[in-house]
Amino acid sequence: MGKTSAEDTRKGFGMRSPSGSCDECGRKMQKAHRNYKGQRYCATCYARVFKRRICPKCGNSARLSINDEKAVCHRCNTAKPCARCGKTNYRVGRMTQYGSVCNACAPHFRESERCEACGRLSTKLTRTSRLGHELRLCPMCARMDHGTCATCRRYRPLSQTTDGRMLCKSVFEKGIPARREA
Repeated sequence: MGKTSAEDTRKGFGMRSPSGSCDECGRKMQKAHRNYKGQRYCATCYARVFKRRICPKCGNSARLSINDEKAVCHRCNTAKPCARCGKTNYRVGRMTQYGSVCNACAPHFRESERCEACGRLSTKLTRTSRLGHELRLCPMCARMDHGTCATCRRYRPLSQTTDGRMLCKSVFEKGIPARREA
């Protein structure tokens, strides 16, 4: 990637503007009217920057950016291969400044945040209700109740029996006896 100019940085290519503001004019907004190539636009700027034109790829009429000569409509943009892995025929997980990316690649374009349990940085934080709280957890903390079942030897969520063994739900409910040590 090349150097970013001062204007590119101001418009949000190099740095993000404060949360909840338009990257074009800087006006505060509750929700972006349009996200395009990593930039957020308020309704006023969207109407000014995106004019109705014919898509050069499919020939349909669509609102295209006046700042991008190579702009194509949303349908053609999402029909491109994933910008990270090259997968085709995928469900769009995120629209980035590099193009659309699949669901599997979308976490790689998120900003890292701290796990609320251990403090590790992660782009894949999740909430797990089975643990009895609503903390945002990293993948390791979200699987803290997982382990290898003493009977079936599969890695699954475990429960402790009255005799202290850790068993998975299917073994615990079916009452399968423990393996004998040879």
